[in-house]
Amino acid sequence: MTFKGNVFLSLILVALMSLSSTSFASTHFNKKISEYNQYQEFNWGQCPAQFNTTDKQNKCSFAEVPLDWADPTGKKIEVLVAKYPARGGVSKGQLWMISGGPGASASIAFPHVIEYDMADIVEDHDVYIIEHRGIGWSTELQCDWRDYFNPQACFDAQHEIWGDGLFEFNTTNAARDLEYVISKSRALNWLPSYIYGVSYGTMLVQRFTQIAPNGAQGIILDSVLPTTNFGADMYEENADKVFTQLADYCDLDEYCRSKFVSPVNQTIRDTLSKHFAGQHCSDVSIDREKLQLWSMEQISRNDKRALLPFYSRLARCNTDDIVALKKAVTFYKLGGSTFILRQENNVPDEFKATFSGPLYDLISMNEINFVKRSVDQRRLFCANAVVCFTLADHALSAKYQSTWSERYTGEYIYKRMSHYMPLIAFNGTLDHATPIFHAKTIESSFTNINQRFIEVPYAPHGVVFNTGVKTAGEGICGVDIMESFMENPWTKPNTDCLNDLTDHTFKLAIEHSQEVYGEDDAFGSFK
Repeated sequence: MTFKGNVFLSLILVALMSLSSTSFASTHFNKKISEYNQYQEFNWGQCPAQFNTTDKQNKCSFAEVPLDWADPTGKKIEVLVAKYPARGGVSKGQLWMISGGPGASASIAFPHVIEYDMADIVEDHDVYIIEHRGIGWSTELQCDWRDYFNPQACFDAQHEIWGDGLFEFNTTNAARDLEYVISKSRALNWLPSYIYGVSYGTMLVQRFTQIAPNGAQGIILDSVLPTTNFGADMYEENADKVFTQLADYCDLDEYCRSKFVSPVNQTIRDTLSKHFAGQHCSDVSIDREKLQLWSMEQISRNDKRALLPFYSRLARCNTDDIVALKKAVTFYKLGGSTFILRQENNVPDEFKATFSGPLYDLISMNEINFVKRSVDQRRLFCANAVVCFTLADHALSAKYQSTWSERYTGEYIYKRMSHYMPLIAFNGTLDHATPIFHAKTIESSFTNINQRFIEVPYAPHGVVFNTGVKTAGEGICGVDIMESFMENPWTKPNTDCLNDLTDHTFKLAIEHSQEVYGEDDAFGSFK
């Protein structure tokens, strides 16, 4: 899950959106509409360029669906559906891919992973992507990027277009879209269906299981977003706890442990307290908010190795460390302004923005913020945290919350649920966005022995495609487990590959260490 109401993460999203404003050739495609009728097959045609796989084997259609599923004869919108047919020519099932966010386009990663990371699955399964209502090539919610700091202007612009129909761009209606397109895809040929959801996509898929408890044959959840007792406002607290987990892993690693006085977590926090009180390593000038924001950036990455060398050197602070730290402060821009918000406004016809800010605001503020934090509470937390956003971020986040929250509710929002379909849920122990200590609560919703939670040590957010193995020639572990589950969802999937995962390391490449610190070993050494 991404959290847009913070300056740093907004820049990530702007970067994603800038993909759509790069100078691609503006070529029109033959858009195929599929009328609202679940008993008729899709009208398949060409895909928009950003949904194309490089082998051009996929095809797309735009399904008409009700804006409000409670009023199926009312206003219609469109959702894009892409299909990658089984390479072997005969399909024995379907796999549906549901992206996260909320607000992130499925085009960011799914076409690539389908083509390159799922060879065995796509050999004999049709793989489908549905683009969430409100995003990109589906009927889109999009504000002028210049209104990023003016959430009321963005809300007013969208409400002027949609009226209260704006609030129908919610998770329950998106789950009904999914139920409908799965049914439509099987109009002429019934095939077993499996659904993969990642991050916010796991909440959408869980909502699907409530409105369509027999709508699929199996569910795969990757980085589980809890449906209760969770909130976007907890992002900093969760990320800071994951930093503690990373430090605890350092204590267990001989190389990393040798670079600190253990326990690592307490050493780092004590060091920061003394440094910013002017009692330690005063020769190195660091802006605290920028350091916390940089730490948030690093803890949010799949590869978090750049974090600990900086804190090791700051804790030790010998003569060599001071030289190296000053170089790193310049490299990471921890002493001055580093961020520039910009976005080109003209997007070629063939490309759409890959993130919807209004959709994020709408869903996160009404469905993913059960636990709220005030600006004062966040400020107090950040006073002693390693990982945090800035005071300005907190104020802006509060503006988003006051503008977009309490706009709608629903029978499933913030409610406990029970799962009855076969299910596997993956979560990594270094997941900052949907941390494992929250994700594991899904186990209380399990009702059967064919529902399993799989904990993956050291894995980041988005586990399935970040599980490389040591044995040459073998596939991606998470994908192999998915395939085993889809082969027979009523038996325990083969998880042997978890014993062959690539070893986690704290060592940085020599080239990167030289670039940042001017030495071969980013940590340096005790003398």
